[in-house]
Amino acid sequence: MPSHVLKQPIIGPDNRQYVKLDVPEPTLAGLASYEMVMAETGSPTAALIAMIAAEVGWPREIVSKIPQSEMEAVSALVRPFSKIEAPGPTGEPSPPTSPTS
Repeated sequence: MPSHVLKQPIIGPDNRQYVKLDVPEPTLAGLASYEMVMAETGSPTAALIAMIAAEVGWPREIVSKIPQSEMEAVSALVRPFSKIEAPGPTGEPSPPTSPTS
C-alpha cells in the first residue's frame, strides 16, 4: 500500500492529528470525485484535493492544508490510479499518439 508521512501533522478541528496518508486499492469514488470537481470548478488542484480526500479517507479541508512542498509526493500516490489524460484542444482527452508540443 503506497503511503506518505507528512513532515508535520495537520491538526483537525476535533484535535485529531493527520500524519500518514495510506492509499489502498484505487476506487471509482476517487476518480468520480476528481471528475465531478473538475467539471464543477475547472480547477485541477481542487479536483486533486477531492481525489486524495476520497482515496485516503480524510476530509477535503484537511487535505487542502497539505503543504505545497509535499504535494508532489502526495499527488504521486494517486496519479497512477487516475488514468486522467490532459484534454485536447476540443476539451476531449488527447489520444495517446497526439503530439505533445
